[in-house]
Amino acid sequence: MSGLIGRAHALAAAERALDQLAAGRGGLLLISGEAGIGKSALAAEIGLAASRRGALVATGACTDTEGTPGRWPWVQVVRRLARIADTAEWQAATAAAGDALDPLLGEHSAADSGGDASFRLHDALTTVLVTVAARRPIVVVLEDLHHADVASLQMLDFLTRHAWFEPVLAVGTYRDTELEAAAHPARPRLLPLLGRATQLRLTGLDHDGVRELLARAGRALDHAAVARVVQRTGGNPFFVEQTALLDGALRDGPPTAGVRDVVERRLEVLAAAAPQAVPALEAAAVAGHTFDPEALRPVAELDAAAVEEALAAAEAASLVVRRDGRCAFVHDIVREHLYGRLPAACRQELHAALVGVLSGRPGTSAATLARHARLAVPALPPARVVPVLVAAARDAAARLAAEEAVRHLRDALALLATEPAAAGRDVEVEVRLELAAQLDRAGDITGARETALGVLNGADRPELRARAALQVHRLGDPGGPGHDEIAMLDAVLPDVEDGPLRARVLAAASMARTHHAVDHPRALELGRQAVDVARASGDPDALGWSLLARHDGRWEPGTAAERLELLDELAALARGRGARELEGLAAFLRFLALLERGDPGAFDAFATFRALTERTRLPRHRYLVASREATTALLTGDLDRAADLVDAARDLGARFGEADSAPMWRDQAWALHTLRGDHDAALEVARTAVPGHPFNPVLEGLTAAAAGDADRALSRLDDVERLIAGVHRRFRWMHVVYLCEVAAATGDPALAERARAAAVPVRDGWAVLSGGSAVWGPVSYWLGRVDVATGRRDDAVAGLTAAVRSARRLHARPWAQRAQDALAALGAGERDRPAAEFRRDDDVWTLTFAGRTAHVPDAKGLRDIATLLAVPHTDVPAVDLLHGTEARRPRTTGADPMIDDAARRAYLRRLTALDGEIDAALDRGDDRRAARLDAERAALLDELRRAAGLGGRTRRLGDERERARQTVTARIRDSIRRLRAVHPELAAHLAEAVHTGRVCAYRPTEPVAWRR
Repeated sequence: MSGLIGRAHALAAAERALDQLAAGRGGLLLISGEAGIGKSALAAEIGLAASRRGALVATGACTDTEGTPGRWPWVQVVRRLARIADTAEWQAATAAAGDALDPLLGEHSAADSGGDASFRLHDALTTVLVTVAARRPIVVVLEDLHHADVASLQMLDFLTRHAWFEPVLAVGTYRDTELEAAAHPARPRLLPLLGRATQLRLTGLDHDGVRELLARAGRALDHAAVARVVQRTGGNPFFVEQTALLDGALRDGPPTAGVRDVVERRLEVLAAAAPQAVPALEAAAVAGHTFDPEALRPVAELDAAAVEEALAAAEAASLVVRRDGRCAFVHDIVREHLYGRLPAACRQELHAALVGVLSGRPGTSAATLARHARLAVPALPPARVVPVLVAAARDAAARLAAEEAVRHLRDALALLATEPAAAGRDVEVEVRLELAAQLDRAGDITGARETALGVLNGADRPELRARAALQVHRLGDPGGPGHDEIAMLDAVLPDVEDGPLRARVLAAASMARTHHAVDHPRALELGRQAVDVARASGDPDALGWSLLARHDGRWEPGTAAERLELLDELAALARGRGARELEGLAAFLRFLALLERGDPGAFDAFATFRALTERTRLPRHRYLVASREATTALLTGDLDRAADLVDAARDLGARFGEADSAPMWRDQAWALHTLRGDHDAALEVARTAVPGHPFNPVLEGLTAAAAGDADRALSRLDDVERLIAGVHRRFRWMHVVYLCEVAAATGDPALAERARAAAVPVRDGWAVLSGGSAVWGPVSYWLGRVDVATGRRDDAVAGLTAAVRSARRLHARPWAQRAQDALAALGAGERDRPAAEFRRDDDVWTLTFAGRTAHVPDAKGLRDIATLLAVPHTDVPAVDLLHGTEARRPRTTGADPMIDDAARRAYLRRLTALDGEIDAALDRGDDRRAARLDAERAALLDELRRAAGLGGRTRRLGDERERARQTVTARIRDSIRRLRAVHPELAAHLAEAVHTGRVCAYRPTEPVAWRR
């Protein structure tokens, strides 16, 4: 990079950033300085240099033109990336990002994701960039960040935080002189980025630089003349170039006040040459930085020939440029000066004229119309402007640009305040309702609630009050009593006519009672009415809400079959509408219902939920996936993996701001310690993980009973029963288990009868605690324990035998083992012998299945299979199989020292060579050599990770996942192929039951008890 004058230091810093990018690490490069100083030129030079190195360069520009759509620079970046990435790159990136990317592709989003929308969008953008960068580095150039909207700066902040160790370099330019004002809207968001950025502040050129720039412009001047130019322009390159175009300006006259004087003198020269040019440019300045020449004719009141003559003269004077049928000012300084010299009334008339012209032109954005309409007041009356602003807000909402929608709606309310009679009271209320919804999506929950309550207390029409009540219900009030919410909904319900709105109010009134544990029969009746009204109305959204209310009302032990019917209808409804968020929720609830029935289909329902979540990328659903992965690991007895997953889910929940993450971690950590028999650790978690939480006594009492402290467990029973009576009925599984555990611990006959009364109606079910935080055994096991304690041996044997069978069917090894141990204590038959064996002794495997035994030499593929057999129906990432559990790296918070670039390149060359050697070894069937090479590759990767300070995180995760998929799939298939010659029955079983890919799993159609 050497084409810029006087920028050697900045160019050297940029070269270092590009070297770092080539080595696999991006970052943030911020270029600052006053207008015209050369920020854009430097950014363009960096982009060209990056392109020459093979990087993809995507650019976007912010603008101060009011009404520009939210996140506009990122829309430009994504559109550019879609054009320049090859098909495979773009398909992989968009598949990884899922539907959440749609708003940045200029498409409206059908999903209503509330406060999650911004996070999903940020995460989708980062995913796209990181996925593409796994093949080629990316440079993102964002111009004029001082003009950026808040949402765009939030997106940049998210990207730089989450892709710091990926080959994605963000380059931004901004005017630091403007950010000096404390009230500048971009200041609070942009200043914190400076601490993470490499900063390049550009200043004016020195004497030699100005002389060289003038020479390039064809003006060779002596030392004194150059000194005068330096004095007048401060060495600002744009000022220097504009001054060079003015005859006489380089030789005589006093120093000017700056660029405005230069631009004004240029306009005087232009007006003398083409009298119509300046009025045409003034109209263009009102239109924006870029403008359509066709729109100037009616606005400037000029014919086509006059407009063409004016633009030709302006182009010849280097004030505008033409691109693809449109025109643009050479610099915003020119447009700003033209706009500022117009009288206010003239500007308003021109904006009004543009509204008239652009309203009938296809492709004009709603945001552009809103900008001109608002700035046209009072030339346009508020009654005409408010509908334009509301339309722009709805368009922004459809693009998930909530902050932009809020701005339009607040502008509309400000205009309505000046002329209350202009549009009517109902219009103002409608605007406020929409504002409440958009404030919610923008993350301002308090503002949204206050706005909705204002409508509720001030609206006259029942429909509007009902809609406001639904908003308040949706937003919730964690500190308020449930009776207030119920009374609010009951108050609006009588005046709402039958139809979709009434169905939704009925559903909300049902849910409020259900979740606050108030008048359950009435909650059920309201839910039933909601479904009936929604069906009659034919409105799918109302029916979806109503089915959820009906489901939640029936969610308690023993209702899984009924809930599954509701969920099947809800899932079909969601699929028909393409509502993946609702479909995902239905799949998640189906997973829990099937677990309650002890049905292995629960694992398939969970896989469906996970697949949908990978598409929607909803933070709440991603947390549910992570935390319930831990649930399934606890259920199947993979306790080491569960320990990792429990902590990972907590960390993800903290990152997403998930309110339930701390109680969920407590429940799962308690379950983990209890299953391991460490009652002291379980009690410590129950007491201290979430101080003061109402469910702590439940876990403390269960721990005491399991540890043999019957008196302590019994002393908590009254507290537990009062708690369960005041919460959602789905928590009654805890009551069933607690009663059984205390009855078994005390042997008290009265307690035993109470426990049987609670458990017998659901004896075929499984206790699913707290929405799936843990699955605490088959109820038949707990009944068996109670029968043992009260001397009912035959009933105990029958119950515990049923528990063993149910646990095996669900692959729940800890609970099968507990039931077997209880049977053994009764002397009820032998402990079940394993039906099959998959065991390694040194370098030889003993494999028994279907009555045949074979002995085969060790191979990596056999080790992978053994890992999968240990956790049936559980997805195991291929990356974990590739590295082995012993190679899992702990999370750290600091970075170790960096290795130099030469060493890094040597590591990367060796890794590339190893990939080829491993593939060749696998093709030859040489598993031992492949394993040795793979161990070397893993060690190299670990060294690189430590050098980058990644805390165990893979820099090129996409690359490693794909390599892991290929390697693990190849070696598992090779091992199964070899088994066909020595153990065809086992080979056939594994070929059917073992599934490979980026995640692998063992999914037998019938349970198999393996001895390892």
